[in-house]
Amino acid sequence: MGLKPLNDYTMACRKMMFDIKSKEWSKPILSFLGIKAEQLGEVVPSTEIIGHIDKYGEIALPFTLPVIVGSHDCDCGMYGAGAGIPDSGIIGDITGTYDHLGFIEQGFVNAGTENLEAEIFSYCGPLIDTSVCLGAFPTSGAVLEWFMREILDDCSPAAYDMMWKHAEFRGDSSLMFNPHFSGNLGGIYGLGLTKTKEDLFESMIESLTFESRRILEGCKKIKKGSCDKVWVGGGAARSEKWMQLRADIWGCRVERMQNIEVSSVGAALLAAVKVELYQDIKSAARSMLHIRDSYEPSKDISDRYELKYRQYLELVSNGIKTRGGSA
Repeated sequence: MGLKPLNDYTMACRKMMFDIKSKEWSKPILSFLGIKAEQLGEVVPSTEIIGHIDKYGEIALPFTLPVIVGSHDCDCGMYGAGAGIPDSGIIGDITGTYDHLGFIEQGFVNAGTENLEAEIFSYCGPLIDTSVCLGAFPTSGAVLEWFMREILDDCSPAAYDMMWKHAEFRGDSSLMFNPHFSGNLGGIYGLGLTKTKEDLFESMIESLTFESRRILEGCKKIKKGSCDKVWVGGGAARSEKWMQLRADIWGCRVERMQNIEVSSVGAALLAAVKVELYQDIKSAARSMLHIRDSYEPSKDISDRYELKYRQYLELVSNGIKTRGGSA
């Protein structure tokens, strides 16, 4: 766009050289690495207006537009999934290659010192005096893609639709799937001669949902106030069955966003507040965020998954201890 390159708070934090309390490049880290702050660039809030444009490439615009620096897609997604609305009790789930669950808190939060066992990370939020609190399972989408490519040998949309059409999640299968493929820790347990590809698919989806529950439980340990629902966006939100499975395994209400492209929606929401189309985040959210449908836990199924979840945690824990995380 021909504008000055800048970092916003969220992207600066991902360089692991930014002091999240003082909001400047860390002098001790830069000194140790032999890097000057000027080499990394200026850091500004995510809603900073960095210039104006009246054309984009060769396309002339009918009016002049302000350009806002924006933030990391995941952090925009937290606003698009309702998890940036103050005092809302909402945790956001942004699904895709990663499965991110988290929220944005007012003020400074150091999740590591507040509850290290929760495995939730915190860093500067897109807005001044906010903190992102976030956990993620990094290979969620990759494990699903691996299954379709290597087991089913078909990654077409029709193949995905077929697997979801036949999937039934009742919590009574003997199969257990370990999705920790990083470090070669993955595995499938409880196989028998009667098991089918559909059974394997169901077990894999269950395991990914177990992992997101672990993150959700970590978020609840950090978040101030109640956490009574999760708003979901991203690729997994296309499946009604996966939304219901989330409710059954998580044991809480799950609500699917009307527009599941939550990162784009969140970026638009932040920009709308900055240019004063809305007074604040709450008023923008009332107009821009809408729920498509809601899912409540089915008690009998949820009870079965509660037992299976405990078995899953033991399985994964033993697998990591046995293999020691070796590649």
